[in-house]
Amino acid sequence: MTGPPSIASSEDSNIRLGENSCNAYENITICSLDDPEEQLKRSCEGRCGKISKTVYCQCDPECPKYGDCCEDYTKICDPNVYNELRKSKKQIYECLGSFEERRSGYVVNKCPHYQSDSELSAQCQSRDGLLNLVPVTDLRTGENFRNKFCALCNSVIVYASWNVSISCESGEIKPENFFDVDIHLVLNLLHNPACIIEYTPPERARPCIVLRYDCKHCQETELSQKCATAGQNPVRYYYGLIFGVAFYNMYCLQCNLPDPIIPGAVGCKTGFDSGKGLPHKYFTLTLLLDIQLFSGYGLKVESNGILGLDQLEFQCTGNHQCKMSDCPVFHTNLGYKCSIINSILGRMNLKYEIRYNESIIDTAFQHQLLLIAAVIKDVIKTFFNPIGYINQKDTLWIPREHYYKSSFTFNIIASNEIPFTSLGMDLSKQLKIATTQVEKYYEKVEVKMTFEIMDLADAEGKEGKLTTDKHGNIDAGDVTAVASHQDLAQTCLLNILAIFLYY
Repeated sequence: MTGPPSIASSEDSNIRLGENSCNAYENITICSLDDPEEQLKRSCEGRCGKISKTVYCQCDPECPKYGDCCEDYTKICDPNVYNELRKSKKQIYECLGSFEERRSGYVVNKCPHYQSDSELSAQCQSRDGLLNLVPVTDLRTGENFRNKFCALCNSVIVYASWNVSISCESGEIKPENFFDVDIHLVLNLLHNPACIIEYTPPERARPCIVLRYDCKHCQETELSQKCATAGQNPVRYYYGLIFGVAFYNMYCLQCNLPDPIIPGAVGCKTGFDSGKGLPHKYFTLTLLLDIQLFSGYGLKVESNGILGLDQLEFQCTGNHQCKMSDCPVFHTNLGYKCSIINSILGRMNLKYEIRYNESIIDTAFQHQLLLIAAVIKDVIKTFFNPIGYINQKDTLWIPREHYYKSSFTFNIIASNEIPFTSLGMDLSKQLKIATTQVEKYYEKVEVKMTFEIMDLADAEGKEGKLTTDKHGNIDAGDVTAVASHQDLAQTCLLNILAIFLYY
């Protein structure tokens, strides 16, 4: 159950220790919650011997071991475990989980003391390689470990890995990065600051919350004793912070913050990790790892938000030499990587301006902005078959005027035998049909297309550009060649509208 390594890290640099805070614990008042249900989530009243996934603390006999007992556990459930609370093993546990799925679980993240200098211990503590980052479950006991090395040094030999997801939101991760795919791409994303790692624990995992429970600035004081033994009663401190920092209890908060605590900066409601998540997620990769005890591991990657990156599989040796088992449809298997060859890359930019009447769409949806973007992205997927992800930017939405403007950039792949002019003409025809589909739902749609041929070697324009006017015209072209796509596009759009109407 660990939090950020230092409370004065880059995201919480405004927090500083007050000189007298170690002696002021008697002034601390616990959060008062008006909601009786919220109060019960912090108490063992009626919960002795039980574990729940919807509370802030636990009341079962194992809670002293994990250090997640409610503050009234010794009063209501077991008055004889006060010393056990002092000896809690929570320092060997880490809380991991999924922000999206609201699931979490404890993992053992250390080797026994007698193995502290071993190679297994070093690998257990490392977060460099793929196997260092994927938690595993002991199939015999159900105990969870930070990685296979933590399991091995704790004498576990039969284990299964958790599913791990990488979610990224930065435009710095360009779609061109996915044209040559190997194991290094996955490792780079795992360590990219624009991405977060989410873990899917097994159903049996003990639920947890990511908390700060240290009191290193006030060691050997009465305040530090209160921090360690008063029980788990989480609070979140928001002073100068966007998401705040969650603490084990108010005493641990006082150990690390100015004295007095800023009024109104303490929040009582907190979840698994309320400070995580990506508000503007570009894509997610789910890693399905099959760890073989002696022969290495297999890895299957499932993509959500990255187009044209399905069927990606690796087979790796124990020393992380990975060969491709399967490649996506546009890629060729070259042994240690999947690459797009004998093709040209087209980078497209579509600038949409949409005006629409107030209609059932406006009255039925509070999120019209999301709906319009979903419609446009589905049209792009249907008509242009992009690869990578669709990057949206420069969005302007004025609800009162029923006006929407946004720019969508994406890549396409075409045969290198197609002349530039012919490719541009074909894309212009596709754009006209795509625009017709959007006009079925909106009064006035104007689109300006910019198309650029890129060099796959360095993703810089080499062969010229093509630009349409706001109606998608570069020449009077015959659109009958792609008319057969209309029914498919209309079906996709109606499916989107049905989903939004249902919810």
